[in-house]
Amino acid sequence: MYLRVSDISKYLGCPRAIEPMLRDSSMAGGYSGLDESIRGETEALKIGNAAHKVVQYVLDNPPEEREKVYEEVRNALDSIKQDVEMPSLISDILGENFLHGAIHDQLLMSSWKECHYLLYCSISLLRYLEKIPDSEGKWEIKAEMKIHGEDVSSKGVYLKDIFGSKTLLHGSIDLVLEYEDYFVVAELKTGAFAEWKKKTWELQTKIYSDACKFLYPDKKIAGFILHKYLTYGYNDVDGDSHWADSLDDSTKTIPGEHCQYCDQKLSCNASWFKQISSIR
Repeated sequence: MYLRVSDISKYLGCPRAIEPMLRDSSMAGGYSGLDESIRGETEALKIGNAAHKVVQYVLDNPPEEREKVYEEVRNALDSIKQDVEMPSLISDILGENFLHGAIHDQLLMSSWKECHYLLYCSISLLRYLEKIPDSEGKWEIKAEMKIHGEDVSSKGVYLKDIFGSKTLLHGSIDLVLEYEDYFVVAELKTGAFAEWKKKTWELQTKIYSDACKFLYPDKKIAGFILHKYLTYGYNDVDGDSHWADSLDDSTKTIPGEHCQYCDQKLSCNASWFKQISSIR
């Protein structure tokens, strides 16, 4: 059996919500790393994916060209705010069909904000990391690094004891930055900020950091979350190899605002969603 990291973090580690998310490993061949619980592409998801693409486009450039490309992309994004038109550079990055079927001005303005700020956060983190002596321009950056499958099979299989069974964990890390024995896990976040959301982001990053600690035992692992409302655009996340200890009893609950996304929110007596709905 296997679990997606996103299914654990979005429910903030609630055992009752997570247990139905267990999947048969024999059916995992077509797993793409995307959150299959999202049916269709909402505007928020579309904007979030766009921001990821912009960040990856800039960071994929060689270090000696990255600053120049960053300025070009940032200027192109800023022009959206003024002209309310899609610049050719951003269209090339996102694809010509990005605005298809959308409310043009609304999607443009929302995309400008998220792309602009997430790019700033990512560059800020890189500049912070490059303060490590002799590391400037030497960080290797990878996007969407999987913690499962053929990419890491030679390094072992990351398993955790969940509900009494050894369980595979599947997922893709947004950004990995590596220099010598430093190995940085970075999760890129867009949309509205809330403290409860931050906790889910931190849990996701803790899981990925723990996976990397297992897969790369000789590396110094560090985790970060990136969002426009965090100080400097990023926060570090402490490692936790015991994050799965609470997943020992599938009847236990961890209620909170994340209950609104749970399929059991109306049948679970501990659900905040059910309690709030009854008050209304």
